[in-house]
Amino acid sequence: MADAAGARPDLLPPNFQAWFAGRGWSARTHQLEMVAKGREGRDALLIAPTGGGKTLAGFLPSLIELYERPPANTPRGLHTLYISPLKALAVDVERNLNAPILEMGLKVTAESRTGDTGIARRQRQRLKPPDILLTTPEQLALLCAWEGARLFFEDLSCVILDEIHTLHASKRGDLLALDLARLQQLAPRMRRVGLSATVDDPLVIKNWMASHRGVDLVGALNAPSTASRSPSPVLFGTGEERNGAAHASPAPAGEVDRRVSAETEGAQHGPDSVALVRGPGGAQPVVDVLLSEGRVPWAGHTAQHAMAEVYEVIRGAKIALVFVNTRFQAEFAFQELWRLNEDNLPIALHHGSLAAEQRRKVEAAMARGELRAVVCTSTLDLGIDWGDVDLVIQLASPKGASRMVQRIGRANHRLDEPSRAIFVPANRFEMLEC
Repeated sequence: MADAAGARPDLLPPNFQAWFAGRGWSARTHQLEMVAKGREGRDALLIAPTGGGKTLAGFLPSLIELYERPPANTPRGLHTLYISPLKALAVDVERNLNAPILEMGLKVTAESRTGDTGIARRQRQRLKPPDILLTTPEQLALLCAWEGARLFFEDLSCVILDEIHTLHASKRGDLLALDLARLQQLAPRMRRVGLSATVDDPLVIKNWMASHRGVDLVGALNAPSTASRSPSPVLFGTGEERNGAAHASPAPAGEVDRRVSAETEGAQHGPDSVALVRGPGGAQPVVDVLLSEGRVPWAGHTAQHAMAEVYEVIRGAKIALVFVNTRFQAEFAFQELWRLNEDNLPIALHHGSLAAEQRRKVEAAMARGELRAVVCTSTLDLGIDWGDVDLVIQLASPKGASRMVQRIGRANHRLDEPSRAIFVPANRFEMLEC
């Protein structure tokens, strides 16, 4: 974080400024812009390259708001909800977020909640929610279906959607959009924040993440004419709520027009309500292709022919991430590398079929810098911040430009240093893709 923010450093409280200065950093312009949007109550989409402090920029407005809020006489509810597409990413962000919280002495609690979280911890979080909860779309769906969701989310101020480009264009994203609509019902003042490094069409993302409340004619037609109502039809809630909505008499056409106008007047909805913030460009990555001295076969997908050369590359690197596309490839590559591992290098394996304890053990060892390489699948290709990783090796074609960019960005996870990657084609046709 070497570049000066220049714009409005007064947006940061003194202890936040002191924390940046103590690390030899200065807040970047896009981080201050996100703070400004947060103070305005605006939804925002941040597009910044890997290593540009994107995640911290998403959390800064919430941390400042939590720091500046007055003390309360009663227990507070959940303030900020962070949605990650990967369980490993949610745990990694929890670790990275708690560092500045502890170093600045903030009275803020941040916890993760994934499918790997213990039952006792999940039950405690329902009774006493943290200030910041880091979770996945599936866990959010379970919380929204819980009978205590209304009280749990009533104080929610902000939802942060990380790696949003992987969520919106899928069935998973469709279900998440329904959950966001539910949250907007329970917490009408909730802000939405999107984070990504690889967005080719920001307007599509803005339209997906924006709140479209206030223009729901179906809800207006089904609502009682004399009772107050929420901006969209009752899709969730108790049986009495749903039955009341089903048997209510429809409102007259003029009444509908007046309600829709009242809801939309003075409010901005749709993609125009989402502010677009862009970070500065980062260093260009250095990408090479391993040609294996002309021994690349015509068929196959394991890259077995190149394993000896891959092992030599790992020996020359500080820490390497070896990405593959399937769990079979991960197991095969891990077995081949250990067969060649005459130096007894600490090489680990990480994929979704391993036990949660084993995955957490590998992630903790990687964060401490105790491993030389990890063979992994897509479980580690989004947002993981391990600064000591200096090389990414992709075995076989990554089968997607966006996935390729994300994986390359795991190496030298800093804005001013180029990421290094080596592609290892599994056959001659993949050489064209690489």
